[in-house]
Amino acid sequence: MLSHKFPKMIVLALIILSAHPPSSPQLSEILHRSRIVRIRAFFNSSYCFFFCFIRYPTWLDLPCFFKTILKLSVIQKFTFYFLDCIITIHLHKSTFFQMTSNQGTMASTNEAQIPHIQIRQLKKFQREWTIHVVILRTIESSYENNKGSGKILKLIFADSEGKKIQGIMFGETIEMYKHMLQKNHVLYISNGEVKPINPLYGNVHESIELTLTKNISIKESNANFQFDKILNNFISIKEAISNEDTRNINVLAMIANVKPMIKYVTRYNKADTRRDIIIVDKDEITLSVTLFGDLACNEGSMIEGNIHEPTIIALSDFKIALYKGEMCLTSQIASTICINPEIQLAKEMREWALSKDQIKTNGAPSRLFKKQRK
Repeated sequence: MLSHKFPKMIVLALIILSAHPPSSPQLSEILHRSRIVRIRAFFNSSYCFFFCFIRYPTWLDLPCFFKTILKLSVIQKFTFYFLDCIITIHLHKSTFFQMTSNQGTMASTNEAQIPHIQIRQLKKFQREWTIHVVILRTIESSYENNKGSGKILKLIFADSEGKKIQGIMFGETIEMYKHMLQKNHVLYISNGEVKPINPLYGNVHESIELTLTKNISIKESNANFQFDKILNNFISIKEAISNEDTRNINVLAMIANVKPMIKYVTRYNKADTRRDIIIVDKDEITLSVTLFGDLACNEGSMIEGNIHEPTIIALSDFKIALYKGEMCLTSQIASTICINPEIQLAKEMREWALSKDQIKTNGAPSRLFKKQRK
């Protein structure tokens, strides 16, 4: 009786699930719990005797074994198990549409969305995940310790919600993906190691960072990120100077002057570079900003090349410092710079800058620059 009804039951289930797919987390949770209960009941009843038979095999028990299996209607229970699989597929399908429908900040007409999660959903020591991010900064350096030496690449990512996280990559993995790891490139990154941060070092995330090992997968994306959610929480220069939080300063300003880049040796006997720039905001207040390392070399050179045009920069996660009795901004490991960002506030500041004939600054060169000129 049951065998000829088996295909009809499956067709009926497919029709019902297609007409009424699970559309809410509550319904998905109910179906999930009911599926677990039925599967557990199936194993507890149908396989109980089977395990006993395998553990203590006697040929006299074989007829009893088959009799028990038939008596418990295994075919019927497998039918329910198959239906549970169908429900699971629909649950995953609905989850996929929920994940992709929330990515309203990304515009991509010729690219199929890859299921992914947001940075805020990553958990410590999680191994299987995919995030969709844009690269805000790359910091390449070398290391040498008891285990050996090699290259290390630190990257700062941001997702469509504006949440940031740091990624670390070593050696061969850098060479494997180096052509993709460029600033402003949008990527899908999967299956690195999610580790707790070292509180002794600065970080863009409050608790976790990514270690990108050989097991990762990186795919390029054609999606265009809207930077309004990434570049925000700006304060004026006046507010930055008096702000209680001196280590996470975000300022949107115009470039007023650029100093040449210089090389120097740090107190740890390592070669480094630095560059001073002068910024000004709508209040016509100027402030000196010191860029170190890659920011002085890469972004600093781009700013220097655009000095004859109104250049707007977005400084994120900079630090207020006191130098020679005057307040200034300095870059740190978590700092990022975006030049002429495509955001509304930057457009308004550009219009303001064009309305001014000339902005004068009285930024005095630092002691290092005086020494360099001599």
